[in-house]
Amino acid sequence: IGAILSGYLASFFNLLATNAAWAPAVIIGGLLPVMVMFGLHNAVAPLGIMQMSQLGFDSIFGPGALVSNIAQGVASLVVAFRTKDKKLRQIATAGGITGLMGITEPALYGVNLPKKYPLIAAMIGGASGGLYAGLTNTHRFATGSSGLPAVLLYIGDDTLKYLVNILIALVISAVVTAVLTVVLSFRFEKIGRAHV
Repeated sequence: IGAILSGYLASFFNLLATNAAWAPAVIIGGLLPVMVMFGLHNAVAPLGIMQMSQLGFDSIFGPGALVSNIAQGVASLVVAFRTKDKKLRQIATAGGITGLMGITEPALYGVNLPKKYPLIAAMIGGASGGLYAGLTNTHRFATGSSGLPAVLLYIGDDTLKYLVNILIALVISAVVTAVLTVVLSFRFEKIGRAHV
């Protein structure tokens, strides 16, 4: 089933890249955690590499994956800041740091998915950053990790505009995620306002 869905997903993203170039960054920015859970990201990531081999840049997978991973890391770090549970704080801090470096599974499976509200906040934050990246046609010029060190992959074409745009997209993603995670924590966590 996964292989069949992956084929359709690849065709869908190719269609989007041709007809609505801004859309892949939004979709991947928002839905990458769900795609990772089902292994569907493995169908989309190669499209970015194919685009890079043909056009010299990747706007299909890279920008959306980067903003999504930063959002996952930020959501986990906010949980670490907000929780009273010492064990959860340790897990969320470590997961948040690795998420910012591009490895989101500890944050996703250890904190954000079990708690649900950080995952929702991260998906909205990732889609928000992805929207900016998509609308500004931000793309990367090399493949690599989708964490903070990857911002250097956005330097190319004798301009820094893609680097500046991905940094703005990351700030949007981080701020939206952090604000939503804090706001939702008041509803879903047993924490008094005095502990903010």
